[in-house]
Amino acid sequence: GTEFNFRAYPDEENVQTTLVKGAVIMQSARYKQQIRLIPGEQGTLEIETGKLYKQEVNTYLYTAWKDGRFAFRDARLEDLFNILARWYDLSVFYQSPEAKDIRFTGDLNKTDDFKSILKIIEQNERVTFTVNQRTVFIQAK
Repeated sequence: GTEFNFRAYPDEENVQTTLVKGAVIMQSARYKQQIRLIPGEQGTLEIETGKLYKQEVNTYLYTAWKDGRFAFRDARLEDLFNILARWYDLSVFYQSPEAKDIRFTGDLNKTDDFKSILKIIEQNERVTFTVNQRTVFIQAK
């Protein structure tokens, strides 16, 4: 069978399909364009332009969630917190806009308490967090 991850959220600029096994065709009706993915490739549809492109990726980074993991390699902190905010039902406020671009690499357990996740991220010594109920405030050091 075919194994793939499909990612489409209303607040994101792209739709992504990451192929682990089998074959998938992505199609853009706007440009009558299509791409065929082979295992290890990710197709991206840019919502604004309607254009498709593909790239080779480490599929584990996009499918680890199904095994109860959050996996990131050189991810922007803002992208990481978009995922964490959905999972833990949080609001995120950046007290330092530059904190959004801090890079993070890690493999985290989704079942861990959110405060444990924050402690792991704080170990990079580039950000601090303040939590007030369901809101996380992020400050660059």
